[in-house]
Amino acid sequence: MRVFTFIIYLNQHIPDKYFRVVRGYGLFSNRLKGELLPRARMSLGKSGEKEEPLQESWRERIHEFTGKDSLICENCSIEMNLIFVLVLRSGATSLSSICGFLCYLVKTLKFRDGKI
Repeated sequence: MRVFTFIIYLNQHIPDKYFRVVRGYGLFSNRLKGELLPRARMSLGKSGEKEEPLQESWRERIHEFTGKDSLICENCSIEMNLIFVLVLRSGATSLSSICGFLCYLVKTLKFRDGKI
């Protein structure tokens, strides 16, 4: 599908200016949601509370995606400590500025027993 065709199809779903749109109707209307929705959930056998999905850490997500633990050294298989995260924007930083930043960190950080 071409971009302009997609925009034309998408534009059909945008209501005209000052056009009233019904957002909640029946069971989901604001007036009835508080009293009817819990009854409907009870009749379906569901609790009214939402179950929170378990949040995986970034380490678990990367391990699931790549199959490797990102904090285990590939050479000696010892667990590494994450000290900082450097996020680079494309074209915003040069290699010399990254090296300068790392030298600054090494000079300013104080290591005690291998920990910061």
